[in-house]
Amino acid sequence: MRRVPEARVLHFDVFALDLGRCVLREGDRELPLRPKSFDVLRYLAEHPNRLVSKEELLDAVWPGIAVTEGSLVQCVRDIRQALGDSDHRIIETVPKRGYFLAASISETAPNVDAVRSTTVVVGEQSAELPRPVAPVAASRLQFRDIGLRARPRLWIAFVVVVATAALAATMYVPATLPPNANAAHFAMLGRATLEKERSPATYKEALAYFDRALAIDPNNVQALLGYARVMVVNVTEGWAHRHERRSRLDQAQVAIDRAIAVGPRNYYAHYMRGVMLRARGEPEQAIAALDRALALNPNHAFAHAERGRILIDLGRAEETVAQIEKAISLDPTERDIAIWYFWAGTAALHAGRSEEALGWLLKARSYRFTPPALAIAYAEVGRENEARSVIADYMARTPGFSIWQLQQDFRPPHNPAVAARRTQMLEVFRRLGVPEGRVQTGSTR
Repeated sequence: MRRVPEARVLHFDVFALDLGRCVLREGDRELPLRPKSFDVLRYLAEHPNRLVSKEELLDAVWPGIAVTEGSLVQCVRDIRQALGDSDHRIIETVPKRGYFLAASISETAPNVDAVRSTTVVVGEQSAELPRPVAPVAASRLQFRDIGLRARPRLWIAFVVVVATAALAATMYVPATLPPNANAAHFAMLGRATLEKERSPATYKEALAYFDRALAIDPNNVQALLGYARVMVVNVTEGWAHRHERRSRLDQAQVAIDRAIAVGPRNYYAHYMRGVMLRARGEPEQAIAALDRALALNPNHAFAHAERGRILIDLGRAEETVAQIEKAISLDPTERDIAIWYFWAGTAALHAGRSEEALGWLLKARSYRFTPPALAIAYAEVGRENEARSVIADYMARTPGFSIWQLQQDFRPPHNPAVAARRTQMLEVFRRLGVPEGRVQTGSTR
């Protein structure tokens, strides 16, 4: 697409797309974006809230050039990373058809100064109020610092200025204020940080951004859901100490409940409720929450995958693989797709389909919890030597791995068939040489 310098700037969410300079900005900060990725975002921004087919985008951005669909997918991935759009709230995918920009586009910048002028700071907290703040600010000034007590005429002039500012504020502050720009900024930084990698350090860094956003605006939905995501993943990945896990899930629940109270039709909030309930060991309630998320957005790949994972605990593992395959078809480039492969393989194991499980688990080898399940699959298809090799390597890299630990991680099953199958799996682990009792290490799992 040939770019001609223009004066137009397209504003959406907290971002600005400068068409003249061909840059994407968030506030005063330029966000890195490759030229073709910029062109894709520009085309979507010029055609907002409508489906733009893949063919239309390819023709617009690569006119007369034969490129694969993978080039377009990579550009969309770049855009989402720049926007911190990990939940696809801004750029939505319509499977096998195309994309659309789900945001209001304006060529007028939002009045951020007006928003900031209505923030009253008290200690470390802040609240947005639709009223003048000049008198409040005046009451907190240290007059001795500017010498007003010694200069009566300056004092009178100061009072006049403050009164005039207060009157102007009551006349021009809008009745409905836009979201706090600072809170949105930190929420976006947190979401972008989560996209870096799945690790304790990265999630801790993201949590600091979400905390800053919530200190400014306790009802910022994106920050609330980001905060909840960090809390839940710390539990499901085993990063949190055992004695901390319940409190982290309690904190996640409070954040999710508040997000749903603010935005009851936010599908990602209901998705996070399902993830949190699964981590609590409440699969029926988790399924209900995920069904609500999918009713609001049938194309949310993560909700399909998570729902498939929970079906294992309910003794419906034979339904899981189809749900995981649906998620993969909706988002085949998902960074953590190995986790979905792992869930599909685990489901096939629970369903007694060890050959099928082996295929899934071999694709999931990059996920750190895969080797034990892979060892069972190898053993059950008669490849005992490979099973022993996999489990020996895993035990060498994971001090503390034992039958006791597995029993701790296996929650009491809600289905007798699930309980019986897990008992069989423990017997396979014993046969492969996994130690029985608790191994004393510094492990938190």
